[in-house]
Amino acid sequence: MLKNQAPGTTAESLESHGPAQNEGPLENTKPASRSLLIDALRGIAISLVALGHTNQGIQHRGWWGASNVGFWLNVIIYAFHMPAFFFASGIFLSGSVQKRGPRRFTLERIRTLIYPYVLWSLIGAAAVKATSAFMVQQPVTLKHFLMDLLLGLGIWFLPTLFLCAMFGMLLRKLPGPMIVTIALLAYYFMPRTGVNFVDLALLYFPFVAAGMWMGRGYEQMEKIPRWLAMVCAVVLFAALWVAMYKPWTSYLNIVLLGGAIGTVMLMMLARSLGSSGAARVFAWVGEASLAIYLAGEYGQGVVRQVMEWAHITTPYPQLILPTIAAIVIPAWVYQHRVRLHLEWLFIAPFWKPRPRGPQTASAR
Repeated sequence: MLKNQAPGTTAESLESHGPAQNEGPLENTKPASRSLLIDALRGIAISLVALGHTNQGIQHRGWWGASNVGFWLNVIIYAFHMPAFFFASGIFLSGSVQKRGPRRFTLERIRTLIYPYVLWSLIGAAAVKATSAFMVQQPVTLKHFLMDLLLGLGIWFLPTLFLCAMFGMLLRKLPGPMIVTIALLAYYFMPRTGVNFVDLALLYFPFVAAGMWMGRGYEQMEKIPRWLAMVCAVVLFAALWVAMYKPWTSYLNIVLLGGAIGTVMLMMLARSLGSSGAARVFAWVGEASLAIYLAGEYGQGVVRQVMEWAHITTPYPQLILPTIAAIVIPAWVYQHRVRLHLEWLFIAPFWKPRPRGPQTASAR
């Protein structure tokens, strides 16, 4: 399945592989060899995102009844799944800037983060307007929509990741420990601005900084025996459960602690899969994590509505089937986006990098 990777890539995939041995023009060559470990990490994390969103829908409808399962799923999943994405994006950030240069790096992040942010915000607003007769949610006014767009509400992850990438680009030449220190000082002491994506960038940049500090050091984790990685994952899950059991300290400390423990736990879990079929399935999902984040709710919503029509409202079927739809449908579309002529859904069809000349290519 990994062979279906197409030439045009999103920011998610651009930052999830190591440097190519012989990199040519971005749009005209085969993709660089990818890290199975990091792609599997992304795949597990985005699967938890889909599970968390599905679980919230069940909670809002009261289908868990008196059970606390939905509550604890929500507490655990939201303790670490987004920090893991920011950490993974930081691992290859410095290398990506070095290969492309600051200007090209920035333009590519606009093409692969800001463009889909605007496009899918418009798609979401149009979908709500088209289906408002069948939903509790009502269409927003143009003024409300524009304010949400400027503040980074709704699809907040993309502008937040863009700003984190810009922070990382500016700080990339500093030693890793210094970048982490700066990120932590901003995390604890920078006043909040009221602009959602700016405040969230301050919240999550420490994880990007930690990924930048690690860099290619993640390759050392691939030497850990799989059985030992699984033991570590179980121990870390127990530690996460204890840390998140009840609010025992400040919100900022909980976010930092939960994110750090959960991210390492996911890396150990991904390592425990090795190069097995399960690892490759998660890596296939991880390559399409941007598409799942953007479009997963549509596949999930369709399946959930069909199940409601069939009077299937018991929590576990409603948790499992819509989650699978939220993962598989957009992942399949993303992996076949070139053949389906749908690349424009995920990457801007403008500002493409200029192909290098023959002399430059041969020199490399």
